[in-house]
Amino acid sequence: MSTPPPIRVLIADDHRLFAESLGLALEADPRLKVVGYARNGREAAKLAVALDPDVVLMDLDMPLVDGIEATRAICHSLPSRVAMLTASPRPEDALRARDAGAAAFLTKGCSAQDVLKAVLELATPADRLRKEVKRGERGVREVRAAGLPHNLLQFRARLAH
Repeated sequence: MSTPPPIRVLIADDHRLFAESLGLALEADPRLKVVGYARNGREAAKLAVALDPDVVLMDLDMPLVDGIEATRAICHSLPSRVAMLTASPRPEDALRARDAGAAAFLTKGCSAQDVLKAVLELATPADRLRKEVKRGERGVREVRAAGLPHNLLQFRARLAH
């Protein structure tokens, strides 16, 4: 049995220290590979097309194009899964992210372990093995906030079997 390819992650955050620290934390897990960093939403959408990541970790507030518009662009053109990772704890931001196509919403108050779990959950085997799951097959995303601390609101995609 061969080892599956690493989960390819793109980190989009305008705070370089945060982005690079997160990248180092994620790459400590051999199942993950950070394939790039974007400093604004426009660059995130462009790099997502060029690098074809499995998961994009997207900041909400960035220059040029915000994380909501970048998420919308990525989800429209690629099967990549986007997790919004932001300092904003506002439920309305979580709803905007979900409406744009984000599959998860985490606040920067969560742990690196929480981010790792989200990335592993979002990178389903069907997505990772040449993006077999098409955007329309992902099902309806639902907010699952009840019982979770506010710093880890996640939308769970129900995948078609």
